[in-house]
Amino acid sequence: MLLDSYIYSFIKLVVILNPITMYAIFITYTRSINKKEVQDIAVKTTLSVVLTFLITTWFGIEIFNILGINLASLQIAGGLSLLISSLRGLNQDADTNLVTDSNIAIVPLSIPIIAGPASLSVLMSLSNDKFSSHNFLNKISISAASITLTLFLGTLFYFSKSIESLIGEITINIISRLSHLILACISVGLIYSGFSYYIH
Repeated sequence: MLLDSYIYSFIKLVVILNPITMYAIFITYTRSINKKEVQDIAVKTTLSVVLTFLITTWFGIEIFNILGINLASLQIAGGLSLLISSLRGLNQDADTNLVTDSNIAIVPLSIPIIAGPASLSVLMSLSNDKFSSHNFLNKISISAASITLTLFLGTLFYFSKSIESLIGEITINIISRLSHLILACISVGLIYSGFSYYIH
């Protein structure tokens, strides 16, 4: 049961947080930053995402209820934020950097790009999914799956400069554009889902 829940949760998260896409977005934001700062950003991003995922898994629905926020509102707000960011990335020149400083670990890398409305919605729905008859064990397996994926992403981020030098700038530019296009599509889907809730 625990292993089934772990695998199920991990696959659901990987679909949303595609490591290749996340890596491409990370290097797009950190291209003008030196290696040491990039590694610091990778560590901070990983820790903040793990913390956000754990809080969401265990207390997400309760926190949203207290604040009077529903998933539809999160989807619309996060979708709009992601859409603006992704369109900006799609339309920038290849040699233009999205940022020139290292103050990006929490916003936008952790929130809303990685720990965004899509991943948070998945975590909250998993917490009450088909394994909910064993809710405590279910949340442990979801937590383990989210930590595993986040640590993998953090490793990619930490060694991003080395990986970038291996695969070449042209490949990076192609992956970067595709990743922003994928993000734009995801954001439109989130906005549509959010508005559909209010319309229906």
